[in-house]
Amino acid sequence: MTMIGVDIGGTFTDFIIAERGSVRIHKRPSTPRAPAEAFLKGLEEASVAPGTLEKAVHGTTVGTNTMIERRGARAGLITTSGFRDTLEIGRGIKPMTDYFNLRWTAPAPLVPRELRCEVSERIAPDGSIVDPLDEAEVEAALEFLSEQGCDSVAVCLLFSYANPVHERRIAEIAAKKFPALSISTSSDLLPQWREYERTSTTAGDAYIKPVMARYFTALEDKLAAGGLDRDLFIMKSNGGLMTSRTAKNYPIHTFLSGPAAAALAGKFIGKSAGYDNVITTDMGGTSFDLSLVRDNELAYRTEGEIDVGIPVLIPTIDIRTLGAGGGSISWIDAGGALKVGPQSAGADPGPACYSRGGTKPTVTDANLLLGRLGTEAALGGSVRLDRDKSVKAIQQVAEPLGLEVEKVAKGIIDICINNIVHEVRAISAQQGIDPRAFAMIAAGGAGPLHVAPLAEVLGMRTVIVPPRPGLLSASGLLLADLRFDSVRSWPLVLERGDLGQLNAVFDEMVGEALHNLEGEGFGGKPTLIRLLDMRYEGQNWEISVPVPAGEISSEVVAAAFDTEHERLYGIRIPNARHEVVNLRVTAIGPQADPTRWLPSIQTGVAGPPASRRKVYDHASDRYVEAPIYDRETLVIGQEFEGLCIVDQIDTTLFVPFGWKCKVDNQANIVMTRKD
Repeated sequence: MTMIGVDIGGTFTDFIIAERGSVRIHKRPSTPRAPAEAFLKGLEEASVAPGTLEKAVHGTTVGTNTMIERRGARAGLITTSGFRDTLEIGRGIKPMTDYFNLRWTAPAPLVPRELRCEVSERIAPDGSIVDPLDEAEVEAALEFLSEQGCDSVAVCLLFSYANPVHERRIAEIAAKKFPALSISTSSDLLPQWREYERTSTTAGDAYIKPVMARYFTALEDKLAAGGLDRDLFIMKSNGGLMTSRTAKNYPIHTFLSGPAAAALAGKFIGKSAGYDNVITTDMGGTSFDLSLVRDNELAYRTEGEIDVGIPVLIPTIDIRTLGAGGGSISWIDAGGALKVGPQSAGADPGPACYSRGGTKPTVTDANLLLGRLGTEAALGGSVRLDRDKSVKAIQQVAEPLGLEVEKVAKGIIDICINNIVHEVRAISAQQGIDPRAFAMIAAGGAGPLHVAPLAEVLGMRTVIVPPRPGLLSASGLLLADLRFDSVRSWPLVLERGDLGQLNAVFDEMVGEALHNLEGEGFGGKPTLIRLLDMRYEGQNWEISVPVPAGEISSEVVAAAFDTEHERLYGIRIPNARHEVVNLRVTAIGPQADPTRWLPSIQTGVAGPPASRRKVYDHASDRYVEAPIYDRETLVIGQEFEGLCIVDQIDTTLFVPFGWKCKVDNQANIVMTRKD
């Protein structure tokens, strides 16, 4: 039997195929206009019959891209009378990048004003009904939205997290009288305080739900026709799995699907190499993803932003993404300065050297021109690189600057790295860590090309390059467990609240979480995690604090909060009262043995480099005849030093002067800076 992980990226679609006693990999160019095509054709190319699959896991950014590119469903919104403009008003602040931009205009909401309908009803903060739901207005609103061509409707009523009865009634009316409409209710998706973020999350779910439902249904049908007789699993933003049938109902949980898998694999790789504190970097064709593991624990967030003006309140692994990848385009701004990204050539047409119609200079073109990439082997096993086209593309920016193409190519890479450094330092400062005390994991098709120069700028001394860095996300898919995170707003002051009632709500949430696991087919022993979102009374934002199983003690929980607050912000406030805002429960259903996807270990005697080629050295500004190693021939314990190149089907590793490498007993290449 076979397990397979399939991750669709912006440039390549990656396959990792774990069979009994062996692991195979496959890469093929993504098909952005029809993402399922790359999935299905890749299976065929890799000679994987769906009927032989024991487990199939899929990571996808289709939902995220749908939202960013504004090509989702025509969605409507039903809300409480007087709250029609919640999406428009938002928080009333600019993004940090535009604080001083006097011409900044807020992006249009996912649901335009003419498709936002009000209905008469009112729930009080304590859940009591102030005004009953006017069902005639509900029917009129649904009929209007249907006539306006809406495929989907978001329902978000005031204080519905305290009492969902009105939202549920709207969903019942829609199902009975307007069955063609897809419905997303905030009380089902996110029963949590904060009106704007709850409305935005629900609107986002409604916006992508019809698109994602069609996508997952098409995959299910095609795989079933090929003989697959079990569930297709989908990666969630929280690092867990859900079945595709659940993903169709809650597609918003897929918005960091692929990057979350890479973070999960990074944690596993770091632990296997003996490092509990690592920064995982995943650089593909269009983006650079960054995640942090401290004391062998991933950092999590309970909120995020898919795009400017689209906040979402769902649990996610703390992943920061910026537009810096192999396909990032170089350009000259109005002041004559060289810039890189965030625009990307993507998979279609791709960098100029791909010979698919792309003509603009990219980071990949710069690496090819400088010899870090070669033309001997096909990139990803299928793309032949043309150096002459890279030279011609980079001349477009070199000539206006009056510089040699090598100097400009070097500048493109340096600017790209400096863009990344800014984000690494930002997340490090926010988490209160010094990156110099961490090891860096290099992943993604473009990651190993840039990780050593990046580590040098950050002052980091250790870099871990896993066996298949270009397929880290696909590998992480096979490490994931079933996972359900639930939240419920339940505001109270710890020192004077009813803790018995709080314990009862926790018990109810645990029961719901276990029911969700059973619904996904899990019958084993789950892991349960309980947390409280807390703050000092009077603060505006809260932090999550784990609480032990059993009855909650106000003294123990308050002490845990004080300790976490001091760790994050450097202070604790004596004699301050502690306010609980949300209760959270996580239920995890452990899956198959993760070691199934590990590579076979190559032992024996180290051989000579496979070849040599001229590689540009940044420090001396000249080409150096560098040894080229084949990753497949490296053996456990083998050592070598830079300047050199390590080629493999899914990526290329650039080792500059000043770095030494050793292959550890897990087949990782561990790079360390020489003293």
